[in-house]
Amino acid sequence: MYCPKCLAEYREGFTKCADCDVELLEGKPPENEPAYIDLVTVFETPDPAAFAVAESLLQAAGVDYVVQNEGTENIFPQLGAMQIQVHSAIAQKAHDILKDVDKEPPHDE
Repeated sequence: MYCPKCLAEYREGFTKCADCDVELLEGKPPENEPAYIDLVTVFETPDPAAFAVAESLLQAAGVDYVVQNEGTENIFPQLGAMQIQVHSAIAQKAHDILKDVDKEPPHDE
C-alpha cells in the first residue's frame, strides 16, 4: 500500500495516507528515476587558494555548484586538478564571475 501523492508506504490494513488524507493504492510506489543534470566544468585548478577564492565568489553570487577532486590534489594527483561544475544553464554566469581568478598556483623561485 502506498500514497499516490507523497509515495509513502503503508502496511496492509491502512486505507488513507495520514499526511495527505488520500486513498492508498495497492502495491509499491513507482521508483523515481533520478533527474539528469547537465553539468559543465567552469573552473579547474591544482591551487587550493585559487579554488577557495572561486568557491567564495560563487557562494557570494548565490550560484549552486558541484566540486570534483577537492582535497585529493596531494593524495591522488592522478585524479587531476580540482574542478567546479555548474548546471549548463548558468555556465556563462559562472564563467563571468570567475574570469579574473588566477587558475595557476604561484611558482617558487
